[in-house]
Amino acid sequence: SAINAISSDDLALAEAGCEFLESAIRDHQNYLTIEYIRIASKQFTNDSILYMRFIKLMCKIASMGEDEFRLSEKCGAVQDIVALCTTDDILVQMNAVQLLISLAETHCGLEYMSTGDVITWLVTTSCGKLLENSNMAFQGPDPLISAEALRVLGTVFVKAAEKHFDLLNKMHASIVTHFLHRIQHYFEEGSEEEKLAALGALADFAINSISTLQLVMETSARTSASLVGAWMDLLINTRSELVSAVLQSVAVVLSQPDDVFIANTLCHSAHQSIPESEHREKITSLKRLLLGKIGTARNISTMGHLLKLATQPVEGPRFAAVNLMRAMAEQPTGWGLQQLFQYTVSPSLEGNFPLYLQERLTEYSKEGKDWKFALILAVAHNPNRGHLPAEVNEKIELMVQQGAYYLPPHTDVQTMEA
Repeated sequence: SAINAISSDDLALAEAGCEFLESAIRDHQNYLTIEYIRIASKQFTNDSILYMRFIKLMCKIASMGEDEFRLSEKCGAVQDIVALCTTDDILVQMNAVQLLISLAETHCGLEYMSTGDVITWLVTTSCGKLLENSNMAFQGPDPLISAEALRVLGTVFVKAAEKHFDLLNKMHASIVTHFLHRIQHYFEEGSEEEKLAALGALADFAINSISTLQLVMETSARTSASLVGAWMDLLINTRSELVSAVLQSVAVVLSQPDDVFIANTLCHSAHQSIPESEHREKITSLKRLLLGKIGTARNISTMGHLLKLATQPVEGPRFAAVNLMRAMAEQPTGWGLQQLFQYTVSPSLEGNFPLYLQERLTEYSKEGKDWKFALILAVAHNPNRGHLPAEVNEKIELMVQQGAYYLPPHTDVQTMEA
């Protein structure tokens, strides 16, 4: 049978058996089939490779849809997945923790993760465990798994935002505070891997709702320093990979559509009586405040810092700066577009955004040209572009027609002469 084929030494046969069962359950949502798969898996609990094969199949089934998740939970498959991922065996954890993402593919799964302490486990595994009867003492996380658990937690935050799931109000306030304080600790004292994982997790948390972004902007683990300050301080005297990650994390927040922020905020009844216009003003204010923190950290205007990076040779920070300007250009009310085009402090590319945008020779690699063209398209597609001068709009339309890889005609001549 297909279930027996899963445990075959013939990997092709095992894969075919899994695909057949996935298709059968997708078409018929058969509870008994899921239960038979789970029962069969119990024969291999002492064989980690074969048991993981069954668990991965159960993960795929649970992530198919709301009904499939309910059936998987009813027969105990979801509980088996969680038990494997949260085992005390750190080596198993390292190989299995990514599987928890499959449970976040449905609203039912997110509800299960919230009420079943899976989210709490991810926070304590990535950030350490608060000790009972203490607001300060905690048991530190295992460094072998903490960064990966942070990445998984961040992905769960993203899934919750996509599904308008009010994750913040499902988490205990002490767990949220502990998470944010430990993120600040990672920024200030963590390894580079921990800093990178923390950047992703914090941005993914921030995009869930207006409330989560506001919480990020207001949190301070110590009276002398804020979370967002520690976030932006990573731009100072640090490696280019971290600089890139900081700018990309801010771009993640700015790229989250205002409508998604508002829809997720309205999931909570306390915010439903507030006019939508006030929500839009709030999210714009928070986004602008976050963006301005870049300039504060660098003691320069944010645009000055971004254009300086965008015209320098190091690719990582350059691409990240271009992407963040792309996120600014996409802001639907036009505030980002205005901030970009008002930056004309000098006639150089580094001091003049309109000149920088129109110069097609700032990038030479395919990846660089793709980043730059994404910025051009964001400007071109912004409905507020009509406020720009006519000659600028004409140039933007021409650049869109020319495409990402256009080179001015004289470039080829110069190349041949060289």
